[in-house]
Amino acid sequence: MVPARHAPFFFQSIPINSADKELLMTVKGIGPALAESLIYHREHFGPFKRVDDLTKIQGVGTKRAASIAPFLLFDEVP
Repeated sequence: MVPARHAPFFFQSIPINSADKELLMTVKGIGPALAESLIYHREHFGPFKRVDDLTKIQGVGTKRAASIAPFLLFDEVP
């Protein structure tokens, strides 16, 4: 179930550089731990600019990055 406040995003790409934990978790393949890691990484190392940046996260290889990337928007930096 998608929280009502996130329903408009359900069929849209998620802005990875500004999304909160709950919104990131609406993407299949992103659970609580990965959502927290993504937020930590962007806050400490800067925004994600391309799909390859996801592989800098422990536990995210090229296959996993490729599976979640179509649901993420990389060009919106807050």
